[in-house]
Amino acid sequence: MANIEGIILFNLVKGCEKEALDQIKNLVGVKKIFVVCGEHDGVVVFDVKNLNELKKIVKMMRAIKVVTKTITYIAVYTIST
Repeated sequence: MANIEGIILFNLVKGCEKEALDQIKNLVGVKKIFVVCGEHDGVVVFDVKNLNELKKIVKMMRAIKVVTKTITYIAVYTIST
């Protein structure tokens, strides 16, 4: 069975970005973090073996006090260019 890939959009308390990013970047399955401008503060790109691993990432992110919101998207399929 293939890995589960996708993204997690997240919002943070203003001024606490470094604290949260330092914790998020060390979570197992997190491949990349984008700090973005717009409705959300960042995007996590993940690649995990199963839904339990994904649940751990989301649970750990939500446990970070300065993370105010997460939205998770699981990739259905990939289109290569």
